[in-house]
Amino acid sequence: MGAAWHACDAGRVLVARGRHHAWSGVGSLSIKSFRGGRARYAAGPGTFAVDERSYLVLNQGQEYSIALESETPVESLCVFFEAALAADVLRGRLQNAGQLLDAPDAHAAGSPRFFERTYPNDDDVTPGIERLRREVGESGPLWLEERLHELLRALLRVHGGAEREARALPAARASTRDELYRRLHRAREFLAASFAERVGLREAARAACLSPNHLLRTFPALFGCTPHAWLTRRRIEAARELLARGEHDVTETCLAVGFESPASFTRLFQRHVGVSPAAFRTAAREKGDRGQARRQCSA
Repeated sequence: MGAAWHACDAGRVLVARGRHHAWSGVGSLSIKSFRGGRARYAAGPGTFAVDERSYLVLNQGQEYSIALESETPVESLCVFFEAALAADVLRGRLQNAGQLLDAPDAHAAGSPRFFERTYPNDDDVTPGIERLRREVGESGPLWLEERLHELLRALLRVHGGAEREARALPAARASTRDELYRRLHRAREFLAASFAERVGLREAARAACLSPNHLLRTFPALFGCTPHAWLTRRRIEAARELLARGEHDVTETCLAVGFESPASFTRLFQRHVGVSPAAFRTAAREKGDRGQARRQCSA
């Protein structure tokens, strides 16, 4: 994989492109993002699939591994924050202006600990990632340091939203709610990473370190549906993407996204999307043909 590093006092940014990559070790607080494909991470007890719809956050000192295997080149942008920066940004959020003026060089009480999970693209962190993707190779270390400060402040805002989600879970103690939030997300991450495979409730519960009954009772409180319903929606979403490309027929798509029966896949797809898979594929191809014709006319 071809790669370029961009560094400053606040951290480093890795920009890479390739079809194959594998690495394992201990990392710093980081954000992982990808375009044109999907990478699979294993971190602690969790398994994460990261693609262009999301980004992954891993904490300082987390041991993890990455595996990327793709038939076409995949672009990655990964941001690694220095521990001192994370502590300083957290201190700026927790202390008032007087405290910051009286002790500008004081060390923070600790570094932030984020919920390790994939986050859907948003209006906070994603714009910062995209700006780095566009401009990091054209700017110097001061520019990069400013962007990393901004990105970490944005990540803290997103973390605040995750904390509010955790507080809504059914548990008496805050620490219990946080841990339940982490484990439920591990179950969802497992389903997202394994949607094309044959998976059951027991496997998802094992990945989350929960009993199957506990997972089934608490999953809807966070995600609004059962694990099976969530998995079905994810498979239908993947099917839409494959059919829109026009590279697979209905049966091939059915099997590629984890369904075993083309008939049941067709019924589920029509129920969720409103049209049959064949009609959706035909409409997508016709739309693509019209777009190509317009581009040729304007050339």
